Amino acid sequence: MRWYDGGFEIEGVESLPVRLWGDYARCFWPPELAGAHGGQHDRGGDGDDPKRAAAAAAAPEKPTDADVAAFMASLNAENLSAASRLLQSAHPPTCLLTVSHFLPSPTCLPDWCHPSSSTFDVPNWLDHPAARKAALFSKVAGSPLIDEQIRALAAAGGEDGVRHIHCFGHSHRPKDYEFRGVRYVHHPVGKPVERERGMLPMVPSFKKLWDPEEGEVRCAEGSVIRWWEQFGKPPTELD
Repeated sequence: MRWYDGGFEIEGVESLPVRLWGDYARCFWPPELAGAHGGQHDRGGDGDDPKRAAAAAAAPEKPTDADVAAFMASLNAENLSAASRLLQSAHPPTCLLTVSHFLPSPTCLPDWCHPSSSTFDVPNWLDHPAARKAALFSKVAGSPLIDEQIRALAAAGGEDGVRHIHCFGHSHRPKDYEFRGVRYVHHPVGKPVERERGMLPMVPSFKKLWDPEEGEVRCAEGSVIRWWEQFGKPPTELD
C-alpha cells in the first residue's frame, strides 16, 4: 500500500490548486491519521482561494499527505517481513520484483534527466511547454518511503543480493533505467491523447522483464529517461 507525501516536490514550484488534482476533492481519510506522521505537508490549493482557506481553517484537523503515506507504508510491514525471510532462506530467489503505483524515487520523475544527479535542474530539465504541470505533478508523484522499503528488501538478500527490478506507474511517462542497484521500470499505456501527441508509443505493448530460462530481459533501448525526447516529440502546453 502506498501514497504520496510531497517528498519529491521540485523546489520553487507554486502551490498545487485543488481543482487540478481530484484526490483532494474525492479522497477522505479517517481523522485519527492526523498528526500520526509528525510532519507538516501542505495538501495544497487553499492558498489561492480565500474562501476555501477560511473553510479549511475552521474545519477539524485533517490528515496530511505525509500522514496518509506513513499509514500506508505501515500496512506493508507483514508482507515485507515475509519477503525478507524468503530472501534470507537457504534457497533465495534469483530475482526480486517489487511494484508500486506511485513513484519510489525522485529520479523516477518524468523530467529527471540524470539519475546520478542529487538535485533537479529546473532551468535545463523543465525546458518544454508543459513544464508547469510537470512541476506541479512532483507534489503528488510519490514518496521516499517506498524506496526505503524496497531497498530494505534488497539488503535482506545479503551481500550478493538478487537482481532487483521495481515497476511503478502514475506518471504516464515511460522510464527504464538503473540507479544504485535497482532497475526502475514504468511502461504505461497512457491516454489516447498522450499517444497521439508523441508522449508514449502509439501502440501499447507488453514489456518482458524476466525469462524463466534466460533471466533478466534488458531494455532494448539501453535505458529510457525521457521517452518523448528520445523517441517521440516534445509535450505541448495542453499536456
